[in-house]
Amino acid sequence: MSSPLLSVCFITYNHEKYIEESLESILNQRTSFDYEIVIGEDFSTDRTREIVFQYEKKYPEKIRVITGEYNVGSQKNILRTLENCSGKYIAAIEGDDYWTDNLKLQKQVDFLEKNIEYSMVCHDALKVNTINNTSSLFFGPTKKKQICSTKDALNVHFCPTASIVFRKQAILPLSDFNLIAEAGDQALVQFLSLHGLLYRMYDVMSVYRKTATGASEVNRRDLEGSLEKRINSLNNLNKISDYKYQKYIRIENLLIKNRIDLLRSKSKVKTKALKVYRKILSVVKKNI
Repeated sequence: MSSPLLSVCFITYNHEKYIEESLESILNQRTSFDYEIVIGEDFSTDRTREIVFQYEKKYPEKIRVITGEYNVGSQKNILRTLENCSGKYIAAIEGDDYWTDNLKLQKQVDFLEKNIEYSMVCHDALKVNTINNTSSLFFGPTKKKQICSTKDALNVHFCPTASIVFRKQAILPLSDFNLIAEAGDQALVQFLSLHGLLYRMYDVMSVYRKTATGASEVNRRDLEGSLEKRINSLNNLNKISDYKYQKYIRIENLLIKNRIDLLRSKSKVKTKALKVYRKILSVVKKNI
């Protein structure tokens, strides 16, 4: 396929259980333009690798698999996949999510084609907990703001990954994005916000799978590590943006550090004090 208008950046690792449903939801898209599917497969230990190669063989004009002979980690996997996306627009999705509207890509590309001041458009999704079989909308009543900026993007969970379509030009240079990429899709949205407005569609066009985990010591350590990466990512975002959003980033970092302290706290008195401090920080953040 030559010169697709859009590339689907498909990131996967150990998604054997869900990946076929995810890929089929992409292949079922109805568009007036050509699109490609670029799969970043990070040397899975289950059948994911086998499955994506089967799809590449079946749809050679549509699918390209980017992989290697060892696991490179999520950050490098995302970057090498983005580097191989040739479309003017890029849609993001991970191998355990799927799209539910066959016109999703058409709707989002139409929006970006008509609104050049926006770098990204996303949409609502059904959030499904695969452990207790509950579901809810991702945005809900608290995230109904449609036209958003960097200040909004600094909030946790701005939008589901599988809802994002953005201008490829807005992610360049990748060397700058690499400085904050360790924070995953949150960093992607924040970086894109530096290059244009962000738009939320109310349409529910994908499913976001959430797996519940217990509060084990290992999970707490993993969460602490993730939070520390967010702080590092935000500090680098601060530099990239020439400190334009420093006051917002500073309060966001204080909230993240507060959450880390809460995870580490073993004293009821200290925990209570940290929660009071968190409420104060939240009020300050709301009034900035």
